[in-house]
Amino acid sequence: MFLSNLIRDPFAVGTLSISSIAWLITFIGAIVSNAEDSFPKFSWWGLMFQLVLNISLIILYFTETIEYYKQLICGALSIAFVYSTNSSNYLVYSTSSSKAAAAAGCILLSMINIIWLLYFGGDSNSPTNQWIDSFALRGNNIKVAHTSSYDNPDANRKEANQMNGVGNYGVNPFGYNNTNQNAPYMASSTQLNGLENGEEPANFNDTTVTGDEDHEDHEEEEDEDLESNSVDNYPYTVKALYNYDANPEDINEISFTKGDVLKVKDIKGRWWEAKKESGDVGILPSNYVEIIS
Repeated sequence: MFLSNLIRDPFAVGTLSISSIAWLITFIGAIVSNAEDSFPKFSWWGLMFQLVLNISLIILYFTETIEYYKQLICGALSIAFVYSTNSSNYLVYSTSSSKAAAAAGCILLSMINIIWLLYFGGDSNSPTNQWIDSFALRGNNIKVAHTSSYDNPDANRKEANQMNGVGNYGVNPFGYNNTNQNAPYMASSTQLNGLENGEEPANFNDTTVTGDEDHEDHEEEEDEDLESNSVDNYPYTVKALYNYDANPEDINEISFTKGDVLKVKDIKGRWWEAKKESGDVGILPSNYVEIIS
């Protein structure tokens, strides 16, 4: 679990903070009221239910799994809203200061619960949800799970070459930093000795032709393997619902236009690693696309 998953979302931080403060006010008021006179048992149960709900939301935000439990959250929020509004209606007319404080806390809880219901009950592509999500912080710290290649420029270039179908022979097999051991051996020491003596060794041309054919066959097999691995690494297909311009401060993001079809590696969290048809690899916001296969 990562605290950064929560603090990057101002909406989550703000609503959870207000809800926690409201719950604490209500709880203290309930304790004092119960010591002075009595406090409704119905409201006690509602307080405990709200506490469990708040803790569950914090855990889901920490683990970035809140998108998978929206329906469950909406059901729980509906129950919590009934508890908080009924408790407010009962306590607000009391002359006791402790019950009045508890009533104020319940009113705040009711307001937060209805805001949560509107947010979690709405679709991720709805205008209100997109407006709220637009305040989420984006930056160089945003990563997608299993994307360690972003931290290594050399690995990132190698992966990009593989995505484009460029193998070890695509640029310069004998150039800088090339350690490919699969390159065909073109001449033996015997052939070199023959050249030094000014004599052309027998079957030299045949050996060269055979080596070229092996080279081409190896290239074809390698390209097929890379293409197969590329498909397996990006099993999901998504379609862009809106235009998106990558944040210039985050080199990991990619831009796309409405209607573009992209391949996605993993669909966990709010940011997914994707590959465009052009071969560009980067991350994109999940609420800007829909899964089509």
